[in-house]
Amino acid sequence: MLKFELNCDSDKTYSGSGQLSFNGSESVDCPLKICQASTGTIFVDLNLTTLELPKEITEIEFVGKTVDDETFTAIGSVIQIIDKISMPGETAVDRELLFRSSGEFHLGIGNKNWQGRATAHFYVTNLEFVGINAEEIAPGLHQHNHIVISVNDTSIIIRQVNNYDERISEIKETHGTAVTAEIVLETTHEAFVKSLELVSTLCHLLSVARGKRINWIYYEVFIDDQKVYTEHQPRIVGRYEGTEVIDNMPPQNTVQFLEECYSHYVRLDHAFKFQNVANFYTAVRSGGFTENRCLTAFALAEYLAKKTSNPPSNKHKRNFRKWLEAIVIEFAVPITGAEIDSFVELRNSLVHELEWMPSDITEQYQSVQHFLDRLLLRILGYKGYYLPATKFPQWSGCNMYKLTPTSHTE
Repeated sequence: MLKFELNCDSDKTYSGSGQLSFNGSESVDCPLKICQASTGTIFVDLNLTTLELPKEITEIEFVGKTVDDETFTAIGSVIQIIDKISMPGETAVDRELLFRSSGEFHLGIGNKNWQGRATAHFYVTNLEFVGINAEEIAPGLHQHNHIVISVNDTSIIIRQVNNYDERISEIKETHGTAVTAEIVLETTHEAFVKSLELVSTLCHLLSVARGKRINWIYYEVFIDDQKVYTEHQPRIVGRYEGTEVIDNMPPQNTVQFLEECYSHYVRLDHAFKFQNVANFYTAVRSGGFTENRCLTAFALAEYLAKKTSNPPSNKHKRNFRKWLEAIVIEFAVPITGAEIDSFVELRNSLVHELEWMPSDITEQYQSVQHFLDRLLLRILGYKGYYLPATKFPQWSGCNMYKLTPTSHTE
């Protein structure tokens, strides 16, 4: 078998045997090894004793048992990475194939049709946070390792993983990816789709708060403290890069942000498509050259502005400033008319002339970021403290600003 050198947790690498089919073809007996990297990608390693394979393999379906005698299902789209053939004897031919997931792919272990009241644990990448609540991690030893939030009439625990400090230290140094936290909530089989949506929404909000893409990559379901089902999906995650807008300290800010913004997210998501907004927003805070970040910020600001329910009159439909004024007024964003003028002037210079204004480039980028931060946070309904981009890197508790809704007169 191949060795996986992709940050696959050893307990999240599975081996099994069963029936395998390619592209809907007739099934064959096959041993299999499969794991999920912390990047979200699922890798499938097969050992076959046949050369009767399709020329191009795009879909696999595997149903069998793990070495622990649990039901094992892997179904979805794949891309072939390695194809190695060896002939140890006159008649025996071994073929080793390595694939990675591509698009829709599901890896399930256990009873997918579990019933009853259960506790679901969703394992989340690259989330750094400070715990408020303490729990006993060893006899007589307590650790503040989690926070508790309440959204949608549901109590949710966000808990650091056991080796949280080591993982955070490593990804800060390597700008890599690792599972650092779990989101825990009670659910039922009938309500599980809603639980998935809730956790995914929290991940999108946490991505905004921390300025980096945060996502869950697998979950486990427990009934009476017994694990009954695990599912891995090739979720899209990001590297540990980017600066936060909602700081770790004090940790109550993160709780307030999630509890205040969740209902606004759900209510406005049909219009704003916040998952896409979060992805573009994290690109502004963490990816590429400063010019690219600013251009992405301008595109996102225009997208947000044109979702206003009070668009400008027809004669001003092509006036970017009027759209920004409308969205600022609608969501009581603490942005002045002079700041809108400066934002539009820099946008026009970079978009139409590919030139910065004649002042410090870093300060220009920070002003753009600060403008976008306030706009998005107020659309999400946030009224708490945030870290102003214009103060970076001299951030401290005394430099946090409170995002107070501001009434504007048209």
